[in-house]
Amino acid sequence: MVCEEIRIKNNIYQHFYVLKTNRNKRHRYGEFLVEGVRNLNEAVTEGWKIKALLMREGKLSNWARGLVHTTAVNNYRLCEELMRELSGKEDTSELMAVVEMRQELPEQVRLSGNPFLVVFDRPSNKGNLGTLIRSCEAFGVDALFLTGHGVDMYDPEVITATMGSFFRLPIVRVAENETLFRYLDVLREEYPGMRVVGSTAHRQQTVYEVMRQRREKG
Repeated sequence: MVCEEIRIKNNIYQHFYVLKTNRNKRHRYGEFLVEGVRNLNEAVTEGWKIKALLMREGKLSNWARGLVHTTAVNNYRLCEELMRELSGKEDTSELMAVVEMRQELPEQVRLSGNPFLVVFDRPSNKGNLGTLIRSCEAFGVDALFLTGHGVDMYDPEVITATMGSFFRLPIVRVAENETLFRYLDVLREEYPGMRVVGSTAHRQQTVYEVMRQRREKG
């Protein structure tokens, strides 16, 4: 294993730092930063491409050593201060990963026989988006579509809040609503019984009632 040591804020470190802090550069590079045992395990299990692993100085756990030796092409050992700056946790992570983004189109989503899709327009809170992604997976959603200019789904805070669900749930960013509308029109032809349900604070039915009705209809 080749492992480059980084003890100062050099160009390599600055690249990692902008993946944490700069949305535009994150998407320009097509990479994002991931930390947390569950998130890293799911990224590997679900076949996401690990571009690099960043590890702290000192002895690593057996889990971390195993991941370092089996997954990344490039590995970097960072001094404690730099690792702390990158980590979003009070107790600095021993291992973080640079992961390659996936570009999915609506028509690439694999649908079940009775598709269940969720659309979230312009998410404004990182934690809320992460929670929604977890909830979508728990409800058996086929895919989550994000529309408009909202929170970046690749923001490290969003990834952390998903607790691994991010890597299992298909998530599609749709820049223009018309693209989504055309996709839904196609689905309506393929699935004549398809229903579109919107959420509101002035509810007529709870989400649990809607889900019960869906299950009863098969």
